[in-house]
Amino acid sequence: MLEIIVLFVSLLIIYHYKFRGNMVDLLQNLHGVYNRWENRNKSLSDEKIKDLYGPGTAGGFVQNQRKVSPPLSPSSLAPPAVPSRTIAGRRPSHDKRKISVGSMRNSSFSLGQNKSDSYAQFKVAPTMSADIVSRPYMGNICNKCSSSTRRLSLDETQMLGLGNLLNVPTCNRDRGFLTRVFHHLVHVWSRKANFHYPSVTKSILSCERVKTAVKNAADRDLEELGMDSSRLCYLLRKHEVRAAKVLKIMKANISSLLIRITAWVLFKVLGRLLTSIQIHKGQLEVVKKFSKANVPIIYLPLHRSHLDYILVTFILFNEEVKAPLVAAGDNLRIPFFGPIMRGLGAYFIKRKLDPKDGKRDFVYRAVLQNYMLESLAAGHSMEFFIEGGRSRSGKACLPKAGLLSIVVNSLLDGVIEDAYVVPVGISYEKLLDGTFISEQMGKAKVTESLSSAVKGIWNVFRANYGSVRVDFAHPFSLREFVHAAQMYVYSKPRSLLGGPEPSPANALRSISSTASLYGTDVVIEDQRLLVKGLAEHALFDAVQSTALMSTNVVAFILLNKYRKGVILRSLIQDFEWVCDEIRKRGRDLGFSGEANHVVRRALDLLGPTLVTLETTSDDSSVVSNLAFVRPVLSLPKVLELSYYSNVTLSVFLKDAILACALNILVGDEIDSLKDVESEVWVSKQQLTEKALDL
Repeated sequence: MLEIIVLFVSLLIIYHYKFRGNMVDLLQNLHGVYNRWENRNKSLSDEKIKDLYGPGTAGGFVQNQRKVSPPLSPSSLAPPAVPSRTIAGRRPSHDKRKISVGSMRNSSFSLGQNKSDSYAQFKVAPTMSADIVSRPYMGNICNKCSSSTRRLSLDETQMLGLGNLLNVPTCNRDRGFLTRVFHHLVHVWSRKANFHYPSVTKSILSCERVKTAVKNAADRDLEELGMDSSRLCYLLRKHEVRAAKVLKIMKANISSLLIRITAWVLFKVLGRLLTSIQIHKGQLEVVKKFSKANVPIIYLPLHRSHLDYILVTFILFNEEVKAPLVAAGDNLRIPFFGPIMRGLGAYFIKRKLDPKDGKRDFVYRAVLQNYMLESLAAGHSMEFFIEGGRSRSGKACLPKAGLLSIVVNSLLDGVIEDAYVVPVGISYEKLLDGTFISEQMGKAKVTESLSSAVKGIWNVFRANYGSVRVDFAHPFSLREFVHAAQMYVYSKPRSLLGGPEPSPANALRSISSTASLYGTDVVIEDQRLLVKGLAEHALFDAVQSTALMSTNVVAFILLNKYRKGVILRSLIQDFEWVCDEIRKRGRDLGFSGEANHVVRRALDLLGPTLVTLETTSDDSSVVSNLAFVRPVLSLPKVLELSYYSNVTLSVFLKDAILACALNILVGDEIDSLKDVESEVWVSKQQLTEKALDL
């Protein structure tokens, strides 16, 4: 087809020159055109690679310039700078330095003085793609703990850009009228998501682990109550009935049809509440590839909102990936919403596995452990929040490794051959279910109920909550992680706690079948450290994959630099500087567009209860760059503002530790040399050791 176009254009040029007598110039021009045509692929591909993987590359999207990769020479193709016209949260263009696709299509290029350049433009002009941006690829795998898994991914996936999950292809103009009218319904029903979810409840109560737990519980009751041994059969029957009841309350009943219907409802509801649900197409392509390996996938998302329970399942459904079983607290087992969550894959567990009297609940622990093991053996993927509950401060909480230890045990026991661990970072411009102000003020947590859920949903529909960004870190093999941990143990002259050298008897191995969840039962300290290290590694990957939203950056600047207020123009300048610093540290931003519009939108999302605007104009609806922005520092509003600010702390955490270490080492010397021009030296080893101590 392209060759036909070339021939047609050539004939037009010949006809054009026939009446002007410029055949010599024509042949020279055509010769130049075909030379550029032969070399187009190499020049374009090389420049695109530089743009993607070489920040600051000459000729590419330079850090502080708007410039397109030229396929010819830096002077032969210079497209005009077109200001990006985007709204924060929408993604027609992904970065303020990127040239708008629509603007480039409607603009005309000046390709130089040579006439042949104008004829060659249709061949050599670069294609403006919304995915070609200098944006860091989040969630890359660690080489030390899982080296071979990296080679399974496609390098091309890193070139794929961001997308808005709420924009479905069935609403495009090339579709039929009815398809465009019912685009969400058509899209949901076209997803190939009829996966098989086998039931595992029949084999759980008859397994040896549960029988042993029932006997231990009966023997303990017999001893504590001082009953005769003839009552043992009654106690055994009592705990067997309780085990069946626990399993009935706990188990999931996942349904592909219910997931499909819920996805349609979420399109309608979230489309009204959110501007966008941002996903990285490359990350999801990697997850789709690993999901075809017939190996369980363990999703470990950060926990910020109740929406997290269904958000990952909603995304995986749209990508035609099998939905996981989701661990949910039994506080969410409320009328109407509880059965729906169960049908979406939720299995309900108690927040505290043991009663208040401190006795170990053998039966409950055994049922939970065996339910997860049987589910993994049946091929179910799992999802549970590595932090346990929702973060109350915006910072990442210490990881809870209880459920993760069961996954490790299933590998060590040989129940599964391997599992892929996928940390997930979730960012909200504005939380849908509040920021836990009352709990931070010391009030008790309000138990979830049907009335509180309905009231919360009603309040949610009254506001706009901006965008949500979900990042899937690169999957890594659990088997490779365990193997790397074993190599680490045997490479040390002493054990991880400074004890004697590890022997084969103390090597990493499965816990006995009668042991329960991760806790005091794990007597092998190296194995305890393995599970703890895995949980911390997954939490770190999830945090590093999390994108920073506009409200996070604005709140961070206001609370750490401008507590007394600042002119909007200065806030915008500092906003740009902080965004550049975030990018330099390899973290991504969950917004695009001009800083002026992004900051104004963030202030609007935070609202007058957290940030006040004092305008200089008589018209209060007009906010100029000279308006005065002041954060609300009174309790409890400052706690809510700090929630958004604390998300940004992880970016500068290493810098802060090094600064504190440096201040401890040479702080007194610097104070004594305030008015003297001098230099203070500190060794790198001293600085590193002090930073590690902190």
